[in-house]
Amino acid sequence: MRLVIDSDALIKLTKAGAKEIVLSNIEVYIPPSVMNETTGEKERFPDALKIYENINKGLLKVKKPDRSSFVKSLGIKGGEAEVLMLHDGLSAISSDDAKFLNLLENLNIPYLTPTSIIIYLLKKRVIKKEESKKYLRNLKDMVSDEEYHLAMDEVENDN
Repeated sequence: MRLVIDSDALIKLTKAGAKEIVLSNIEVYIPPSVMNETTGEKERFPDALKIYENINKGLLKVKKPDRSSFVKSLGIKGGEAEVLMLHDGLSAISSDDAKFLNLLENLNIPYLTPTSIIIYLLKKRVIKKEESKKYLRNLKDMVSDEEYHLAMDEVENDN
């Protein structure tokens, strides 16, 4: 699977300790604006330094998107606009921004939230139930209660 990820989702996966397993099993791309947002203060923030190191190792790929008049017409800007421009028919988008996810749904663009990436890795048998629960517990304070409980139920019901 190829995934184009925005700053919010990337930071949440990093803080949850799940970024490395995600990058080892999913081809992940970010546009330059997301790189700048997430690594701009790498000297001050350990999470930003980790993301920067993943870029340097080639685990996280930075790709400049082609400009799109369609995306411009939607009125979105910044990282979300570049993420949408970078998306192609072979990739999904990862975000946790409700407005952006609503737009993606209306455009029939596949997307994954940080919690659904954890569930995806569980379903693919990349990680086990206990590891899934650990990552979800780490995400708990960064996602809605509903999203957290739905994801935990999904883990519990996995065979």
